[in-house]
Amino acid sequence: MVGNLKPINEELDTFLYCSSHDLRRPITTVLGLAEVAQLTLHEQEGFMLFDKVKDTAVSMNKMLRKLYMINDLHAGIEETESVNFPVLKQKIVDEFSEIIETDNIDFKFEFDENIQFGAPDRLIKNIIFNLVENAILFRKTNNASVQVNIEFKSKKGLFIIVEDNGVGILPDYQDKIFDMYMVANESSKGNGLGLYVVKRTLDVLNGTILVNSQINKGSTFEVFIPIMEQEFVKNKNLTSPKLH
Repeated sequence: MVGNLKPINEELDTFLYCSSHDLRRPITTVLGLAEVAQLTLHEQEGFMLFDKVKDTAVSMNKMLRKLYMINDLHAGIEETESVNFPVLKQKIVDEFSEIIETDNIDFKFEFDENIQFGAPDRLIKNIIFNLVENAILFRKTNNASVQVNIEFKSKKGLFIIVEDNGVGILPDYQDKIFDMYMVANESSKGNGLGLYVVKRTLDVLNGTILVNSQINKGSTFEVFIPIMEQEFVKNKNLTSPKLH
């Protein structure tokens, strides 16, 4: 039975990869057309319509990006390359620079530049990206702050702490926020996949995550990723198409 499921799973992985790739092209086109329209239109009604088109396309693009990340987990861990944290930080800053500047968010990303930690860049980036995105989605309207701290402790592993002063999470939802499509706030513009991706990624890395949150005071997510042994890496080496 297991042998029969393997080709089915591989076929589903290929379908997810190809369909996500094909869907992203027209969405990127729509986003480009919306940008051009905003530069060429002169009527206020037209601006409003294309703003809605852009918001819809951005939302769809975010969903596809999460699907990419989930599919990427199936690619497994082939080697423990050293994470380039300065480059990783710049990628995260670039991803959110527009909203950070527009909403004047106090964003800090701190780490020791001498950190040497073996893990796939793409998986560490997925964790930090989704935690930062979650903090920004649930930020306060004024004086919002998001802080990322990364620390490596020898013989233990990597610690990632993402802290915000946002709206917080109700106690009844705190043990459910990592479920697929779980949205704990009705006003959220998220798709309910970000924290699910974080948890699934940590499952692959044998990591853990803790959340401490208070309503109207903010949330703190504490991630721990142990040092990966070579045998662990070998066991996590799966065969699925990689996404770039």
